[in-house]
Order: sequence, then C-alpha cells, then structure tokens
Amino acid sequence: MEISSVTSKFQATIPFDIRNFLEISKGDKIGFEIDKKSQSVTIKKIKPLDYKFYKSQEAVLADDWLSDEDEEFFKDW
Repeated sequence: MEISSVTSKFQATIPFDIRNFLEISKGDKIGFEIDKKSQSVTIKKIKPLDYKFYKSQEAVLADDWLSDEDEEFFKDW
C-alpha cells in the first residue's frame, strides 16, 4: 500500500509507483470511483477521448441518472 498526506487544500501527491503504473503525466485526468460497500476508492487514468465523451454526456444524462440506486445497480456493468 502506498501512502500520501493530504494538504490544507485537500491535495495529495500520487506516489511514484502509482504514477508509474498508471503512466500518469502532468496534466492527465484521473477518475475516482467510490465503492460505498467496501468503503474504498479506485483511481483510474482517464483517456482524453473518454473524458471528452463523459463531459459531453454528463448534462444529457444528469436528469435521468442522479439516484444512488441507479449507481448501485449499474456499478458492476
């Protein structure tokens, strides 16, 4: 397990081994996925095209996809 401290601005350095494994560079986007059941968070590198697609769909889907029940039902798909 890698460990990092959180600053007063709620920033944390991603440890070298994690950056290296995910091939993260300055300016890259990363996503955080919450698993309430296990109380854990998964970090993933977001590819530029995936990010642009996500942002374009966010407003379209917001009205239909805001409930915790929806998130829980589809989280493993």
